[in-house]
Amino acid sequence: ILVMYSNLPVLIQSLNPKDADHILLAMDQYLFGMQLSVSLQDYMFEPLITFSTISYATYYFFPPVLAILIYAKGKYEVFRKLSAAMFLSFFIGYIGYIIAPAIGPRYVISESFTNEIGGSELSQTIRQKLDDWEYTKRDCFPSLHNAAILVAVLFAFRYERKFAWIFLPFAVGLFWATVYLRYHYLVDVIAGWLLAVLCYFWGQQIYRWWEKKPHHS
Repeated sequence: ILVMYSNLPVLIQSLNPKDADHILLAMDQYLFGMQLSVSLQDYMFEPLITFSTISYATYYFFPPVLAILIYAKGKYEVFRKLSAAMFLSFFIGYIGYIIAPAIGPRYVISESFTNEIGGSELSQTIRQKLDDWEYTKRDCFPSLHNAAILVAVLFAFRYERKFAWIFLPFAVGLFWATVYLRYHYLVDVIAGWLLAVLCYFWGQQIYRWWEKKPHHS
């Protein structure tokens, strides 16, 4: 996943260098009659910004921690199903990045934001670090933050219920943060949720199909 992600800028530039932000903006406007990230700028409170930023960053920790927990408990079949669903969501999501490359509302409609995000020093540091680590800038549609976390949440509630309840506030915070912190359009979020539900079921079907195949050493 990391190798593919780090090479996406070259692929996007080669295959489809034209940004699709104007299409995503138009879809938001048509479906919802507004740009939600712009509407939320009146609610820039430091505690909410900090919580949203921390929640957004849990994307990098929750899925692998869940996978490790499941594996450590010897639930190897569940681990493989989770892996299949997670990998599938990323692969389909990366295809989406190539088909509809977009840099997001924080850049494209920056003139519409009259309130800076700001927030605590901690939240600003986290956001800056995440920006520094981001190889691919055209990674909005679908939102893999939403897709990966929802896949993990669905598996957690089915197989690791206590862990799921502990993480749920941060998962909800992440869903909120993707728009609140101006990373994504609302259609990105919805596409991410749809992708997660599909991959939750498809990944398990692929796993079952693979296990039924005759494997030769």
